[in-house]
Amino acid sequence: MAPPTTVELHDDLPEPRWGAALPSAPAAADPLAAPVDNRPCAYLAVAGATLAAIGAFQVWLRISVAGLNPPGSAETGWAGGDGRSVVGAALVAGLAGGALLLQRRDVWLKIALLIAGGVTFVIALVHMVNAGSKAHDIQVQFGIPSGDVRAQIGAGLYMAMAGGAAILAAGLRARTHPA
Repeated sequence: MAPPTTVELHDDLPEPRWGAALPSAPAAADPLAAPVDNRPCAYLAVAGATLAAIGAFQVWLRISVAGLNPPGSAETGWAGGDGRSVVGAALVAGLAGGALLLQRRDVWLKIALLIAGGVTFVIALVHMVNAGSKAHDIQVQFGIPSGDVRAQIGAGLYMAMAGGAAILAAGLRARTHPA
């Protein structure tokens, strides 16, 4: 359909203009300009990192034989080696949490928290699951009758797992933007 060549004017209506631009919708607010308060995430990350680091030096596994705890039956995460990985992850999470407290919103902070929390959580979970196999290994190695050797998960593993979960939660909740 061709545009009309004549336009009837009314006193109360504005004159239409052909080819004029339509009014645009108001611009959406820039999500990067909106203030974001990452302090709760930062506090959660630092608290989780502290909890995980302390847990690395606590008892992770305690072996008892016939109800007795012989010397050397308790092992800390640090002595077992994986506690060192937990402490390293906790340091990374603590630094990332500190950067969030300084109002940094870089994507690498979120990634660092997610990796550090995931590593810490998985290490603690694997050690919890493998506690029974440690008792079995001791039964076989020393010829102890089955049922006499018990493995107990220590408080350090629970602390490391809770710290890892807190670090993960902080990473999931942190609001960032690309640099």
